[in-house]
Amino acid sequence: MSLTFVVILAVGAFVAGVLLSMIVASLGARAPRTPRVEAAPEDPQVGELYAQGLQAQRAGKQTEAMAAYRAVLRRDPGHGETHARLGELARERGDDQSALLHSLQALRGDDRPGVYVNFLSDEGAERVREAYPGPTWDRLAAVKRRYDPGNLFRRNQNIPPASGPA
Repeated sequence: MSLTFVVILAVGAFVAGVLLSMIVASLGARAPRTPRVEAAPEDPQVGELYAQGLQAQRAGKQTEAMAAYRAVLRRDPGHGETHARLGELARERGDDQSALLHSLQALRGDDRPGVYVNFLSDEGAERVREAYPGPTWDRLAAVKRRYDPGNLFRRNQNIPPASGPA
């Protein structure tokens, strides 16, 4: 493969990415929310209850599973995985309406902020911060402080270096 061909491919990919981000930005589209994969940190019982429901469901104990999943939703109404599991149980029972409602709620997710970083264009520092929740942001800022304290690499979705000594 010639160097010219590689350069043409790289430039073409870059231009396509820029055009796509411009189109998305012009449509005013917001990036989809990041799927939730863990229990709400303020209530450790949510994870325990979800695990109990999952274990009961796998053992074929639908009534126990539904009780555990409902307890999860009382503590965390937007828990997507729980809605997905209740949708599965409703389908197995033949309750199509409940299956649809729970499945749609699972797809909707919760109302916490979040974004997939590769869907961001020029939306500002606050949206970049949403892409790296909690301690993830702190770890990345510490790495940035160590390896790029002058913030030379600040284009795209910048994470500024943490303050303090490197």
